[in-house]
Amino acid sequence: RVGEGKAVHLGHESLFGGKLLGEDDTPQLIRNALAWLSPNASPKIGLLETKNALATFLDEEEITYAEIGFGDLAAYDIVVTSSYAEWSDEELEAFHTYLQEGGGTLTGGHAWYWAYSNDNPAENHPGNKLLAPTGFVIAGAYGPSGTYTVGPEAPGPLEHAGRALDLILAHMNGTAPLELEEQAIGADIV
Repeated sequence: RVGEGKAVHLGHESLFGGKLLGEDDTPQLIRNALAWLSPNASPKIGLLETKNALATFLDEEEITYAEIGFGDLAAYDIVVTSSYAEWSDEELEAFHTYLQEGGGTLTGGHAWYWAYSNDNPAENHPGNKLLAPTGFVIAGAYGPSGTYTVGPEAPGPLEHAGRALDLILAHMNGTAPLELEEQAIGADIV
């Protein structure tokens, strides 16, 4: 959650591409993400960038969408984009406001290729600038392959990098004490 809005980030743009048209579970992942991002049964979806396979998938699912620009965000329940485009400060501010005020976003992309020729992806990668208010950070490296189980409980505030930092600072200032176990969780996240 981001303010009143919601965000889902997919770790690779292929989940908007060929994998979406394949035979694995990617189509169901996208269906579930879209259903969670908007309470509307027929959400208005805006594509900030043309995604051919995603457009084909949405057409097949009979889900209405439109290609949009930053001036159009508020008219849509869900905005879909990759995490690669370089956007102006004004565009980023419009996107962040859209999320805070209740918009949903589905993004996808990685930073490992970008990190080969650029420094400090956590601060400089375009996707991290876009996703700054969400608590997501796109790393410049990739982890080991495998299957990772997600638990039934939503992550707590100490498992959100931005919120964890605020809670740790409040603890250090004596305004909101944390238990030792909570301190350890927050420290691992930040």
